[in-house]
Amino acid sequence: MQDNELPGVRLNLFNLKQDLQKVLGREIDPTEMAKGMGINYWTLYNAFNGKSAGIQFDTIGKMLGYFRREGLDVSMEDLLVEESRGKIEPVYGVGALA
Repeated sequence: MQDNELPGVRLNLFNLKQDLQKVLGREIDPTEMAKGMGINYWTLYNAFNGKSAGIQFDTIGKMLGYFRREGLDVSMEDLLVEESRGKIEPVYGVGALA
């Protein structure tokens, strides 16, 4: 990555889904996740597959709320990951940007 390039940020939905399946002891399909989050299936599909150019703050809140209700102790740092130099790293200090 060049110094003037911005890192990519994506949602860490795949790993969170895997963690939730371990907690629940069963498979979860995307339709069930979307319904539990209260969001459109295609919104989840596009976010899950990195095809979304952006996401609404209320959608992020619904995702966090879903994972928490289902038993995962997740935060914004768990949900968002930064892709830089081919390595995926959690995004920390989101509030530090202000």
